[in-house]
Amino acid sequence: MSRLTGFAAVAVALMALCVAGCKKNSAPEPPEVQGPGAGKPGATVAFGFTSTDPDGDDVWYMVSWGDGTTTDWSSAHPSGEQFVQTHVYPDSGAYFIKAKAKDFNQTKSDWSGSVQLAVGLFAP
Repeated sequence: MSRLTGFAAVAVALMALCVAGCKKNSAPEPPEVQGPGAGKPGATVAFGFTSTDPDGDDVWYMVSWGDGTTTDWSSAHPSGEQFVQTHVYPDSGAYFIKAKAKDFNQTKSDWSGSVQLAVGLFAP
């Protein structure tokens, strides 16, 4: 058997073992977004984001604040534990906050549903 044929046979055998025994990585669930419904212009608002990874991997979060800004990926957080992020909206308006999560293998969730924040419109 030539070297190339031997290498190909080993590669095929390894792939067969992986197909039989390797677990496919699953994407984290889209995050749940929790936060206030109203705020004042210039005030800091805090939102909580929670995602569960079916494989138990840590998750990283990216947040779209609805004002044209999106965060970089956060640091790692344990699956199922809430991550809190703050933001300041200088102007009045209705903003729609959403987030996505990724795991250690870079597998990304879909975007979460949007949560509306009314800034300066109905704030006490």
